[in-house]
Amino acid sequence: MEEEFERYFVDIHSAEGHVKLIARLARDGIATFDRVPTARQLLSLARSIGDILPHRDSDAVGVTTLAGTESTASARPGYLGLTSRELFPHTDGTGVVHPPTLVMLVCEQPAPRGGATTVVDARALYAWLSVHAPAVLHELRQPGSARFGGKPEYRGAVFEPVAEARRNEDARISIRFRWDELAAFTASTRAVMPVFLDLISRTGSQFTLRRGQGYIVQNGRWLHGRIEYAGDRKVHRILVRPRFHTPAHDVIRFGFAPPHGF
Repeated sequence: MEEEFERYFVDIHSAEGHVKLIARLARDGIATFDRVPTARQLLSLARSIGDILPHRDSDAVGVTTLAGTESTASARPGYLGLTSRELFPHTDGTGVVHPPTLVMLVCEQPAPRGGATTVVDARALYAWLSVHAPAVLHELRQPGSARFGGKPEYRGAVFEPVAEARRNEDARISIRFRWDELAAFTASTRAVMPVFLDLISRTGSQFTLRRGQGYIVQNGRWLHGRIEYAGDRKVHRILVRPRFHTPAHDVIRFGFAPPHGF
């Protein structure tokens, strides 16, 4: 698991740390980092990249603390992240038209048991399905085949063209996905879902966050989740959209370019 954390690692405290972070997010859509032990420090990092977006569960400045405060036995729909239960890999903001571009998390207190992070590259999922299961990919791209969220609610597809990319030749695809009570699919799409769920489970990477370690994922490309944990655990999350007219906005684009030839 440490190898996976190192695979995406950027030393954000180095002289060129911020530049390297933006470049990694632009190229790979994911970065891990360390030595950010508090929500306040994560907030500073987030503000250096873009605008912080509010969330239903966030505080006044946009920080959501995930600390197992919701009952595991009777969690309300959409509140699973506030429990200690497993979170199947997903994207954030599935119920809104324009989801956040970046999801940032940092660990203030790791769980004594469990809680490892899972990340899955949707570009790799898309490429595999294109070659090995094109009929499944066809269903996952059908407009109106998926419904996400409660209020607000979004009707679309798991894989969709990025709206801004439709106006030029640089077509991009984004993923929008969750697998809980706030997701519904047409009968034909639900029929292919076992193949998709198995693919997600087989291709994910895992790493365990220690105190002060965190990660950033580009929310139109990467699914993220966690395994079940026991004991006290505290993680802070911030949703970010890169500001217009900044280097981060120019290079960190939502979604992904389909692998060449697809």
